[in-house]
Amino acid sequence: MSLYSQLHSMTPSAFNGFLIGLLLSFTCVLIGFVVERSREREPRRFGSISFNVGYSSVVSVIQALLQPAAAAITVYLVHVTGQGFINLPDTGWRLIPALLAYIIAMDFGEYVFHRAQHSISPLWAMHSLHHSDPDVNVSTTARHYWAEHFIKSLTIYLAVGIIFKANPIIVGIYTLTGFYNYFTHARLPVSFGRYSVLLNSPCYHRIHHSIFPADENINFAALFPIFDRMFGTYRSPLRSEFPETGLSSLEAPSGIIGAMAWPIRTLPRQLLRLQAR
Repeated sequence: MSLYSQLHSMTPSAFNGFLIGLLLSFTCVLIGFVVERSREREPRRFGSISFNVGYSSVVSVIQALLQPAAAAITVYLVHVTGQGFINLPDTGWRLIPALLAYIIAMDFGEYVFHRAQHSISPLWAMHSLHHSDPDVNVSTTARHYWAEHFIKSLTIYLAVGIIFKANPIIVGIYTLTGFYNYFTHARLPVSFGRYSVLLNSPCYHRIHHSIFPADENINFAALFPIFDRMFGTYRSPLRSEFPETGLSSLEAPSGIIGAMAWPIRTLPRQLLRLQAR
């Protein structure tokens, strides 16, 4: 398929993918609410939930508008670099190891990007919106700054696309694994105990969202905590550990408009620091 054909075919497929993804996302949130209510430990903060649902709906539209541009740039750069150095098979028994290789590569990219979000000031200015939720639950999953997915598409997704030439089957299956994030953000006291190093869980990821300074910069993994173990950011949840969540500064957006401009809130402080030098 030519580069023009690839770019031309993305518009309807991207729109259809957006509609399907939005429907599946709201389905996951609805199911998550039902399960969370059945395991309720303390009164729910419905203000946080209503904000998350409203904000994520607006962000979904923005991302749908940005996605064709991000996809076009990614396809172009992958094309000029050789369309993937390693061609992953899409049939037979070789599809399984190919799929595993792609998922592990993407998850490692997610880990690296997540660490960068916590260590690079402009990225943290955006990512802190996700951490500002004082009541992490299934609806927190989509509470990300609207520009983050675009940046991720042009960094880790592009890097993996340059390494692997993946077929639609592999990309489609990997996309489905993304819905596991709704489980890891769920307000559920679920931990895998001694097997926490193998797969992320709600208790494992909740530590990452903990409001306590001692819990900062640990448990970055999206799917496989083995990357946390490899790079020294792993901590298995203790029995019955279920910390409060949010930013230690207690900052939170005042509304959807405030969330859309969330990183700008730090500009006055940055200007004061520059003037003090």
